This record gives sequence, C-alpha cells and structure tokens, in this order.
Amino acid sequence: MGPIYDPADAPGGQLAHLLEPLLDDVAASLIGTDTAVLLSDRDARILARRCPDPDFERFLDRAKGSPGFVWSERSAGTTALSLALENRRTFHLSSAETFAGNCRATTVAAPIVHPLTDRTMGAIMFVCPAEVDARHLGVAMPRVLRDTWDCICDPVSSQERLLLQYFLEATRSHPTTEGVMLVSEDLMLSNPAASQMLRGAESVAIWQQATEGIAALPTASVEMKLDGRQAVARFERIERAGALEGVLVRLRAKEKIGSGAPTRRPAAGGRVGSTQASRSAAGAQLDREIDAAAAGPLRMLIVGEPGAGKVHSAERIGALDDDGDLEVLDAAMAVVGGRREFLGRLQAALGASCGTVVLRHADAADKELREAIWFLLEQSRSSRTRVIATGPEDLLQGSWFNHFPSFVTVPPLRERLDDMAQIVNALIAQNGGTGRMQPAAIQALMRESWEGNVAELEGVIRSVLISRRTCDLTLKDLPDRYRDGVGRRRLSRLEQVERAAIVRALVESDGNRTEAAAELGIGRATLYRRIRAYELDGACLV
Repeated sequence: MGPIYDPADAPGGQLAHLLEPLLDDVAASLIGTDTAVLLSDRDARILARRCPDPDFERFLDRAKGSPGFVWSERSAGTTALSLALENRRTFHLSSAETFAGNCRATTVAAPIVHPLTDRTMGAIMFVCPAEVDARHLGVAMPRVLRDTWDCICDPVSSQERLLLQYFLEATRSHPTTEGVMLVSEDLMLSNPAASQMLRGAESVAIWQQATEGIAALPTASVEMKLDGRQAVARFERIERAGALEGVLVRLRAKEKIGSGAPTRRPAAGGRVGSTQASRSAAGAQLDREIDAAAAGPLRMLIVGEPGAGKVHSAERIGALDDDGDLEVLDAAMAVVGGRREFLGRLQAALGASCGTVVLRHADAADKELREAIWFLLEQSRSSRTRVIATGPEDLLQGSWFNHFPSFVTVPPLRERLDDMAQIVNALIAQNGGTGRMQPAAIQALMRESWEGNVAELEGVIRSVLISRRTCDLTLKDLPDRYRDGVGRRRLSRLEQVERAAIVRALVESDGNRTEAAAELGIGRATLYRRIRAYELDGACLV
C-alpha cells in the first residue's frame, strides 16, 4: 500500500493559487530546519510543496510526498493528513506510527476549514526527519492556519461575507425541510432542501422575482408551483446602511397537487408543463405547439435545425402524457449496424398500451428502414403508444409526412435568446451541476449567434461543469470564445429576426449568396453589408 499518483486534477487548483504567497512565506521561515510544508485538497491529494532543503526534498520524492500523489487512508493507510481531514482537527504522528512505509519522518497536519461556509477545503502538513525535534511545528500550526483563513477570505467582498453569514444563519436555525436560498444580482446559493424543490427553470423564476423587486417591502410572500407542489416563497430583504444587498428566500412546500398526478421532466427547451412560461416570442409559440401536440394525434413530426432541441421537445410532449415510459431510438445508428435491434425495440414499444417512442434522426433512415417502419406503424394502428419522428424541415416534404400528419417546428436558439437563463440553468441541472449561472455570464451568452443551437450551448455548459460542478458559474468560467462578446451590443428584437432570416436563407441556399439575396428580396450588396454587420462568417453556414 502506498500513495497513488492521480494526475487528473493535480497539481494546482484554486486553493493552491490562493495560498501560494503564504506557502512561500512559510518556506522562507523553514530555511535551515530540514522541514517541508505540504498543501493538500480535501481528498488528500498533494497540491503544492515547499521544501528549502534539497536532501530532504529528495527524501520526500522517494516517499511520494510530491504534488499529484494522493495520501488518503484508502491508498496510503493512516497518516496525519488523512486523520486531520477525517476528524477536522490537528494530528501529530511520529515515524513509529506511520509516514510512508520504511521512510522515517514526523508529521503534523491540520485541516483547512472555510471560516464562513464551514466546509473542509484541504489540509496543511509539516514534515521533518524523525530525528528532528518537531515541537516547534505544533506551535507554528495555529499561526499558519490563521494566515490561511485570511488568504481565503481576502478575495471575498464585504457584501459576499454579509450574504454568506445571513445564508448560514438561516440554514442552521431552520429545519432541513425548509428550502433556503440567497439571491443577489451576482450570487445565488441554495441549501439541499431548496435544490430538491427547484427543478431547472423554476430557480430562475425565483431569482427573477427576487431581483426584479418583489421584495420591495421588508418581507413578501408568494404562492407558486414548484416540482408539482404548491409552495410558499417568503422573500426577506438584506440591507446594509439602507441599501439592498440581497434577498433571502425561504421555501416551504404545501400539500401535493392532485395526488397521483404525473411528474414532468425538466427539459432544456424551456418550461416543464405550465410551471414556467418562455419569455421569447418564439419560445412561447413552441410552448403552445407542444401543449397542443400533447392533446393531438399520436403520430407526429418535430422538425428544426440540428441541435435546436427536437428530442427535448419530444420529451416534453411525452412528459405531458398520463403514464408510460419514453424511449429514444436513433435511425442513424440503425443504418450503420443496429437495424434489427432498432426495429425490435420499436415493435415492442408499439405493443405497449402507453408511452412514447422518439425516432431520432429520421431523415437518416434509408429506403429499406423507412419501409420497415411504415409496416410496423400500419400493423399497430390501434396502439396507444405515441410515436414522434425528429429531423430537419425536409421531412415535411417527403414520405414521412404521409405517416405523421401533424408537426411541431422547434425554433433555433438564436430566436429564443430571451429564454437563455431558463435554458442554461436547466442544462446545468441536467448535467449534474448544483449551482446557477450568474447574470453577467448569461448576458455574454445572449450576445452569441449559436449556429450550433442548444447542442452547442450544452457543450459549453459541460466544459464549465468539469471544474465548477457545485459552484455558481461566473463570466470568468466561460471559455474564452464565449467571453469575447462581452463588449458587443446585444441585437434588438427586429435585428434578431433579420439575422435569423439571413442565416436561414444562406443555409437553404448552401451558402449561395445570390440565391439567398433573391430569396430575401434584397440586393447582393445589401446582403454582404448585413453579413458583415451581423458577423456571419463562413463557419456558421456549414
């Protein structure tokens, strides 16, 4: 048994960056003492090491006391570091107890606990040879920890400290069944109970109500539906010197609405059922079409640009049904080798008494597969299974429309920019994130053209969540490509419509600008000026 090397997240991290000046100062004070100081994260992974003595540094290398090695109890046995992290207090171990197998050393380790959130962030550990008197390390540790807390808290503004204190007091003084949120223009925090009550866009509705002045009075209470439950949201102002710093929100669920009512899945295209309406005109139209489709024919098409959210829209329709499962079958994958499995699963779904089956990438189905699908549909005319085929608008011109008489058109993301906050926070929740995206970052995303639609946006969210899964996402967390437009003017509604029409014409004409200009009823010179003004480069037309 011994420390394992895990290079996935090491070395470095925000903690190492914050404490770098402190580690340098501590290392300077250790010159001539044959002592090293190590910093770990909360998983006992060494993030940084300072060792003024070259000989002792080589000793630590042999003992695997280097950045990147994990000193958890599972991998390295009982160490002062693992004990400090587990018990949240300082531990002093001699070489006779353990350090690294046959390597003789004395260690003193203490956890780094955030002074405001009370969460363990990592640990500081001093290491020296076994023959060295290590009593000075136990004396030095409290001072080092105090300096550590100062380094951690320095970047936090006085407003953030005030808000965090209010949030922690509220969560500690109330039962765990009460949801607690704290909202400001740049910050959103929630306890586990609130996270369970809020699904996708519902948290955005709370944030909007809090920041748009619903808490103009010292307190205000509003009833709303949250995850199928009637709930009361109580908004409390947080003031300093008469100025509003933030809003504390207390959420308490009431009785379940309509016992036995179906649970509706959150979808990245906008609302779930009628709990949160889209703000954009295109999104509102999509909401109406989806509601109508749920009460309409069981066979239908959902069409739109690649990545626009057609499958998500199909899931929303399926979620509005009373019961049954939803299954997604990919026609593109069936064509390249899974034809028998595809048809077998479709036949089984059609044989069920309820549920929804989505035929994704229907346009990729070759003639043989299409005829097999038609045959199964004809043989199952009496089936109550809903069948939805998704693909581009070309499906409306071909044989698919003969078998699927109704359709829904999903607008591209560039026509739904006013829904960006709802869509982003729903995607964060669906991809395992527990935080929210702050308004400045949302505004930056609203200035993008999103030729890749919701699929491109989801890729951005996933890349950010790799390192920020449990935190609120800020403008600095976005990839450089999506921060470049911060100073760019946001298009007006009319400009958004015009830009979308130009993109559509260019796509439909395969980039032929003469044909696109004729379709739009404008001259080529005017089209070129519009392309430059809206920054429509060739990449967006592929």
